[in-house]
Amino acid sequence: MKAEHRKELQTNALADRMGRMVQRMKTPPNRRSVLWIVLGVVLLAVLGGFYLYRKSSQYALAILWDDMYEGRLFVVTKTQQRMEGPLLTEHRATTPGIAARFQYAWMITWEGGVKFLGANPTFALENLTKAEQKFAQLAQECQDDPVLGPEAEYALALIEEARTVDKREHLDKALARYKTVASRYKESAAGKAAGERAKYLQDNQKSVEDFYADLNRTASMFRGLERGMEPPPPGAANGPEATEAKDKK
Repeated sequence: MKAEHRKELQTNALADRMGRMVQRMKTPPNRRSVLWIVLGVVLLAVLGGFYLYRKSSQYALAILWDDMYEGRLFVVTKTQQRMEGPLLTEHRATTPGIAARFQYAWMITWEGGVKFLGANPTFALENLTKAEQKFAQLAQECQDDPVLGPEAEYALALIEEARTVDKREHLDKALARYKTVASRYKESAAGKAAGERAKYLQDNQKSVEDFYADLNRTASMFRGLERGMEPPPPGAANGPEATEAKDKK
């Protein structure tokens, strides 16, 4: 009897719970429930959108880094003109864009500047001026970066030193720049390199001055060729008049 009564009570409790569940399903949700549902949907949408945006941004950044490492800094137009590519224009502010701008500025400094100091000084000095403008802008943008900031400042000091081929005073300005970089960025690789270069210029001032003096003489000869003037042959320092006088004797 007791077992049947207990079973009957359990059955009634189960039926009661089922009835209340069905009743709740039939009853429209209140405002608070609707609000929580809407907030949940919005949150899922935001998280999904952020995930997709992050993935697409990472993919776009990876493409830019690939362009940087492959050296795709320029594009060729239909008229066969070589122009600066996206890395150097619309993506110039991104991390790979800044890296590409450093690489481009260094290419101008070394390939178009330093290498031509003795062979074509006018061309070299023009490129050094272009490189200086680019490095000056990078130095301003990266002044708070512990790596890129000193790299740009060191490049500006190097460009100043290379100009010694034109005038001796640039060597003193370069020495001051090297010291500034070494003092301001003591812990960076560029700062340490600047300190070593400043010490070398001070300890070997005479040989450095002689080197740039020889380079300046070579550059002067090529400047004469650029103006359409043939340099005098060895032993003819006094010009054609001296040769003519010698022939008369």
